[in-house]
Amino acid sequence: DTVMHSKYFTLINIFEPEEPFQVLGGYNYGIYVFQKHAAEDSTNNYQILTKLKKDKLEGYHTVEKIDFEEGKYPSNLLTADSHTGRYAYKLASDVEYSPTISIKGSNLKKLKAKYKEIRTYVVVKPLNEADTLSGLFLICSFEKKGKIYNYHKSMQLVKDTLSGYYTMSSVFEIPELRSRKEELKFYLRNAGRNNLIMDDLRLMAK
Repeated sequence: DTVMHSKYFTLINIFEPEEPFQVLGGYNYGIYVFQKHAAEDSTNNYQILTKLKKDKLEGYHTVEKIDFEEGKYPSNLLTADSHTGRYAYKLASDVEYSPTISIKGSNLKKLKAKYKEIRTYVVVKPLNEADTLSGLFLICSFEKKGKIYNYHKSMQLVKDTLSGYYTMSSVFEIPELRSRKEELKFYLRNAGRNNLIMDDLRLMAK
C-alpha cells in the first residue's frame, strides 16, 4: 500500500499465479513491478492495477505500445497531466494524426500466426474546456502497397471519473494477410481538430 500510494512509483506490470494462494497478512501472492521517478507523479496506481488485471483476465497481451516515456516527441510532451508514467502527448488542433504504431512484413505474419484477435486502446482528455473531442477516431488499417484492404474505426468515448480521461477501444479479428509486403497501422485521427492530451496508445492481441 505504501508503494501503491507513493507519488514516486508507477505500477507497470503484475504477475500472479493461476491458482491464488495467500501469504503472511492474508493477502494473495503476487509480484508487482514499479518504475521509480525522481520527481512526484500524479499516477493512480490502483487505477492501473484494475486495468492490468482486466487485460490479463481477458487474455490480451500488449504487442506494441507508445506510452511517451522514452523521450521521443520532446516538443509535444506534457508532465502535468499524464495518465500513466511521467509523460503524456499533446495533440494540437492543427495536427490531424497522432504518432503511429506500425507492424509490417514478417512481423505481421508472426502476429497473425500467434493471435486471432486484436484490441486497440488509447486514453484521451480535452486540453481545454472548449474542446469537445468530437470528430476523434481510433484507426487500425491493414494496407498493401499503400492501399487499405481492411479498416477498423472507433469513436466511442468512455469517461473515467477518477482521472478525467476518456478511453477509446475496439476489438476485431485479424484479417487474412495477402503477402509479406503488408503493413498494419494504428493511430488516432483528430478530424475534429481538437486540442487534446493522449497517452498509452496500445495494440494488444489474443
